[in-house]
Amino acid sequence: MQFAQRLQPLQANVFADMDQAKVKAKALGQDIIDLSLGSSDLSASDHVVAAIETSLHDPSTHGYLLFHGTQAFRQAVAKGYSQRFGVPVDPETEVLPLIGSQEGTAHLPLAILNPGDFALLLDPGYPSHAGGVYLAGGQIYPMPLLAENQFLPVFEEIPASVLAQARMMVLNYPHNPTSAIAPLSFFQKAVAFCRQHDVVLVHDFPYADLVFSPDGTAPANLNTLAPSVLQADPHKEISIELFTFSKSYNMGGFRIGYAIGNAQLIKALRQIKAVVDFNQYRGILNGAIAA
Repeated sequence: MQFAQRLQPLQANVFADMDQAKVKAKALGQDIIDLSLGSSDLSASDHVVAAIETSLHDPSTHGYLLFHGTQAFRQAVAKGYSQRFGVPVDPETEVLPLIGSQEGTAHLPLAILNPGDFALLLDPGYPSHAGGVYLAGGQIYPMPLLAENQFLPVFEEIPASVLAQARMMVLNYPHNPTSAIAPLSFFQKAVAFCRQHDVVLVHDFPYADLVFSPDGTAPANLNTLAPSVLQADPHKEISIELFTFSKSYNMGGFRIGYAIGNAQLIKALRQIKAVVDFNQYRGILNGAIAA
């Protein structure tokens, strides 16, 4: 039996490998502190669960959910983003529900890259960032994150030959796994760089609410330590941001997130999603609205 060549770079998956290791350790009677997947050990808030529970008893929520049925969720996302980051958002053209931000990073390269195109990825970085590029037949240029650079990439070090074939850059701050944060000035520099080289800027933003001031306390304004890329690209010329409810709202198992940003990128990702899946159960979106 023959399989597609695109499976070759996907032979190993760190989360699957760790899951297997956990099974073996538990079988030996070992106690485990699980640091692999980063799943919350707290439950979703009561009002979130109540919204989902109420939906379960509403038969109108039991059918397929297409894009226009997600309007209330998209409106809530747009309103919340505008209030927090001061960037106006059109819920009809600039927001798209996702099955977590990982789905966005995995599917978006299919809409942007042709085989052989480069994606500029952080090194180290989250596994799905590379996996989506491999699925699209793209090449990866790793941007090293070093302590002497505050774990920020140095754009000037990217070779001209790579930039000539580069179509997308993926950033992720607060960063997994280094926990580094990036100031708004860095995102402004990234936006200018990507605009200059006609590169789509993708920001994976799952840890938007998990930041602390240097003294270890919660900051008065989260945006000062964890800015949105849309603050640096308020007209959404080249940028798209991905958010998940998994971390901020302890909803990892509910698989709910969204993409927000450039309308053309949202439309392209929506075209990919239309081939792959519909949307989540409406009750989950109602829980996310409550969150």
